[in-house]
Amino acid sequence: METINRKIYSNFLTPEDQIKEKLLSLALFPVEKNTDKQYLFIRSQAQKLYESFTNKENELGTYDRQIIHLLDIALVEDFLGQMKNSQVVENMVHHLLLLGAAVDTYSGLLVYPQQEFHDILSGKKQQYSSGRFIHTLRQSITSDTRHDDALAILNFISQGEKLMDIQETEDLIVLVLMLDILWKEFSNLPDDGQGFLLQSYFYYSITLSVPVRKELETMVYSTTTPVDFVLSHYKLAEYLGENNELIPLGEGKQKELRELYKEMNQQNVDSVSAFSTRVYEKESDKDIFSSWLTETLDIYKKVKEINLIERNLGGETNDADAYYDQLATLIQYFFEKENWKKISEYFRAEKMVTLPVFLRELERIIDLEKDNAIGKLVEFADFLHENGFLLNQELVEYHEQDGKFHWNENIFA
Repeated sequence: METINRKIYSNFLTPEDQIKEKLLSLALFPVEKNTDKQYLFIRSQAQKLYESFTNKENELGTYDRQIIHLLDIALVEDFLGQMKNSQVVENMVHHLLLLGAAVDTYSGLLVYPQQEFHDILSGKKQQYSSGRFIHTLRQSITSDTRHDDALAILNFISQGEKLMDIQETEDLIVLVLMLDILWKEFSNLPDDGQGFLLQSYFYYSITLSVPVRKELETMVYSTTTPVDFVLSHYKLAEYLGENNELIPLGEGKQKELRELYKEMNQQNVDSVSAFSTRVYEKESDKDIFSSWLTETLDIYKKVKEINLIERNLGGETNDADAYYDQLATLIQYFFEKENWKKISEYFRAEKMVTLPVFLRELERIIDLEKDNAIGKLVEFADFLHENGFLLNQELVEYHEQDGKFHWNENIFA
């Protein structure tokens, strides 16, 4: 998969002071009395965008400042130097309208009806207003229709062209808003939708300031049992392990996430941040790129370590914290064969979780019809036998009546 054009990323590297300066220049440029509405619009929107950009506690969205970073500096300079050029003025108005629609500082547009909006996404409706489309995306973020919109957007992104191949600011604004809607609905998306986001738009979403970590933490927190807590991490880790984004590095190089994670572990660095800093140490724009890589690798690392958050919803309502921790740890050990020995050691010592309880949890979470499930359980049963557990009872049995494997109910006694 190709990376987002580095030229597009350069928009985010414009110093904040320069963004503020240009917005103020637009907000304060001198106009004559009874001037054209276009000039008044430019001044008004520039002022609102400036206020949004400088508001450190902006509640409109964590990505708003990033979107305003897409201000076309060259266009602003052209406008200030050619205020009488009607085409330049029209371009400036359109540009500020799109930014205003995206960060909700301009409300002079109508939201597309949901079906019409979805028809645009599916390609059934070819002619539409880009400003109104962006406004509709923005309003969807807090709308009751967000879930249905997210499914339509997911279908558009997964079936359509790669959105990271974009070259225009307008397209990047659309991408930011679409990704924010998808991540806000992440917990409610089907498994293949979650997998698609984690495999194709994980790093890119982080670079666009979409709150990826927050949404993943929300999903993990919503689990109510220790097993589901662990499984939610494994699910995320499995998808991220298949991430196919190419992360841009220094000197025109690029690598996949799993390559960088492996490389980081091999170097045995003090921290994720130290590794990221080293990767971009020769780059002039190293600070922002290293911050993106740090966030990306840190989330992946915590997911693999079953440590994205400390507790889930069930953990907070359960007074038996020790029991919760031990059962969660046992489940974690089961999925990591190199830690099976720790399971044996646990059940040989004084324990809170009994072997039948642990096995019952495995029964609940393992689909016997999935590839390799039977093989893994047979191998685990052999391990238990070798260590003196189950008295040669098998975990699963083959029933000739239906031609399927079933759990051996005797092991739960």
